[in-house]
Amino acid sequence: MITNKLLIKLTISLFLCVSVFPSFGQQTYIKDRLNLKITNARYHSGWLLKENSEKKIRTGKYRIEGNYGFFNSIEVGMYLGFYVFTNYEIVGTELFAAKKYIIPNYGINANWHIFPYFIKNDDFRFDLYVTTKIGGEYYTIPGPSTFLDRHFTEISLGSGFAFYLTKHIGLFAECGFYVIPKTEKTSDLDNFLLSYGLSFKFKK
Repeated sequence: MITNKLLIKLTISLFLCVSVFPSFGQQTYIKDRLNLKITNARYHSGWLLKENSEKKIRTGKYRIEGNYGFFNSIEVGMYLGFYVFTNYEIVGTELFAAKKYIIPNYGINANWHIFPYFIKNDDFRFDLYVTTKIGGEYYTIPGPSTFLDRHFTEISLGSGFAFYLTKHIGLFAECGFYVIPKTEKTSDLDNFLLSYGLSFKFKK
């Protein structure tokens, strides 16, 4: 499993690279492109004990993400979304879902595209990129627990691929790893992240 410190260092390094990386040559299909994504991001959020065995719980975080091609191979943008948090309680020996809460999540992201270095096409239908996100989530759940009342910073690093079925509409998938620094929240979880959804692109 990738360590928190390593992932944080890699993510910060990538953000620094995309912020200073020079534009190159002739304008590519990424430069001045607006990209919108509707995303379902799947996280490992905990374990559920059932019949003397542990069942992995995966949570879907639903997001709208927007990116703009400021350079020939680099997009920068932001995302906003939510997920449903189920608060489990134990009464006697029984575990049950007490209540569900809507948890907002938000952040900024950058995508470093690979194909523009090799493909000179204004309407190329494939994207292949390294992606990184720095954001957070805020637990609005009332109660005495400091875990449930805190804001958490989230950092992720991975790769993505998209295929456009038409000039403007396509499908995409991203996979990678995430960490939540300065907390033990993910200490017993695998930090693998899978995202997928619809992608829309518009070029000037």
